[in-house]
Amino acid sequence: MSEHAGSSGESILNIQDSEDYAPSRSPSFSVVSELSANDGVSVTSCMSHILWLFPVAKRKKNYHPETTIDKFVIRTSRLQKEVIDEKIARFVYAINSPFCMIENPHFINMVQSLRPGYSPPNGADVAGKLQDKVYEREIEQCGKGLEGKIVNLSFDGWSNVHNDPVVCACVTTEGNVFLTETIDTSGNAHTAEYLQEVAVKAIKHCEKNSNV
Repeated sequence: MSEHAGSSGESILNIQDSEDYAPSRSPSFSVVSELSANDGVSVTSCMSHILWLFPVAKRKKNYHPETTIDKFVIRTSRLQKEVIDEKIARFVYAINSPFCMIENPHFINMVQSLRPGYSPPNGADVAGKLQDKVYEREIEQCGKGLEGKIVNLSFDGWSNVHNDPVVCACVTTEGNVFLTETIDTSGNAHTAEYLQEVAVKAIKHCEKNSNV
């Protein structure tokens, strides 16, 4: 094997069998020997033929599309937050707890332990927009449950925590009780005449909103 400069200035490598060296068993050098024959062949030309005959295998990338960060992160979409907010608000209403309860650090820590990254609503939301939403849904459910039914109307009066006189109108049908109206009776004595007036208004209200 010898190397010298060609006419164009490129390096010429002559590769041929020699008595001093045993014939190569390598496919690459055999191809070079065949290509070189008796004339010199450029190294670039030889390597081009070798790569064409024996292409280098590309290394496959270890790509696993199923491996993503999503399984390590709990995401809460806007819709999911609205659903959870309403459930928390219903919990507060059901146990008749003060709205500021959900702002207690221990309550917030408990909720975030159950669903990391989620922030519960504040007391203003529970006392405002969430209460309105739950009220509207409950009124809708009452209307569906009472539509076309024969009901029994009853009243119950008491004073709330602020000592305000309140009368609640409830209707009963097939073992189910529905609160249809809460009436503030402040400034009115609970006489028979006044309670009759309240009852008539409650009946009309129930007929209008519940189709009974």
